[in-house]
Amino acid sequence: CFGLLGLALLTACGQGGGGGAGGGTSPSSQPTTGGTVLSGTAATGAPIVAGTVTLKDSVGATAGTITDDFGNYSFGLGAMRFPLMLKVETNIAGTTPLFSAALNSGVANITPLTTLQVFEAVGRTDPSEIYNSGDFAKLRKSSLDQAKSTVTSHLTAQYAANGLDHLTHDLITSPFVANHTGADAILDQINVAIIEKEAIITDSKGQCFLYGPTPENLMTLAINGIDGLNLNYLVNFGAGM
Repeated sequence: CFGLLGLALLTACGQGGGGGAGGGTSPSSQPTTGGTVLSGTAATGAPIVAGTVTLKDSVGATAGTITDDFGNYSFGLGAMRFPLMLKVETNIAGTTPLFSAALNSGVANITPLTTLQVFEAVGRTDPSEIYNSGDFAKLRKSSLDQAKSTVTSHLTAQYAANGLDHLTHDLITSPFVANHTGADAILDQINVAIIEKEAIITDSKGQCFLYGPTPENLMTLAINGIDGLNLNYLVNFGAGM
């Protein structure tokens, strides 16, 4: 198992890879918003179709739903208490859950980049650990805003190429359609990997961004992983899988 993970890590900075989970027809509508509703799009470039979305609130209450053919989901919040975390799991074997967070009702997208934003916001900790622990104290507006700036500042070229401003676009709360344009096109063009407290982003050609470990450090992580290092989180989506 570790050997396969090591190979996947090396591939992330080698021959490219990635892609969108799910399928379905081209979306034509964005998720709804409302005062007591939380909704959004789960996508990796392609929409995550029939994915299981689980919402967990700050006192441990949970709710679940299934994404539609466009990757959209919606929850009535009822008595849910903020902050909330969201997890989406695909119906494709071998894929890794994605995460997001919400501080109020409205829109909360779930993508590889929102997963990376949560990772940064909680002090570079595996988002699944935070979700499972139920301790969401680090999910504050200030930490999420700083994390968003950290992530999008490495994607300025992709934002510009797709007609978006990285300073005003919000990974979590800006509505988008999973139709391979705009914000969704950025997801098509990247891979994200999180390994312990490090992260990397690769482009559609498999070239590493200046984010997280260098390829040399990545090789060391992979080799150590074969010897038993806990490679506890890996996302390998985007860029046309």
